[in-house]
Amino acid sequence: MTSAFASSEPGSAASPEEARAAKRRLRSLCQQMRDELGAPYQRQASDLISAQIEAWEPFRNAGVVLSFLPMRGEVDLRPLIFHFPQKRWAIPRVVEGPRGTWNSTPIGTTASFGIATGCLNPIRPYRKSLPRRPI
Repeated sequence: MTSAFASSEPGSAASPEEARAAKRRLRSLCQQMRDELGAPYQRQASDLISAQIEAWEPFRNAGVVLSFLPMRGEVDLRPLIFHFPQKRWAIPRVVEGPRGTWNSTPIGTTASFGIATGCLNPIRPYRKSLPRRPI
């Protein structure tokens, strides 16, 4: 089996162009696999993942939670956001401008490419060492 990131010659690193092409192939494959699962299965899986997160002690103790909004069949964690409005939710978004800026638009806003965006209880960016904890 050949890795999607393998270069054309054994023992040599992939070029940037080869790596970009491999990433496109992997994204396409992952999207196809998610589509094949179907919406009911995706919803059930999202609910199970959300329940595991909700029961996880570091989540229960967290004041600020970095999460994401789903696109194209990804895991949907939005119910957690609305079940725990007292937590400060940070949702990353690629925006033009200086690095370190956070999105402060309301949750449910739709941006380019139909991507849902938004922030509940916006936070100001700050530098802090976050503990690494295995899930």
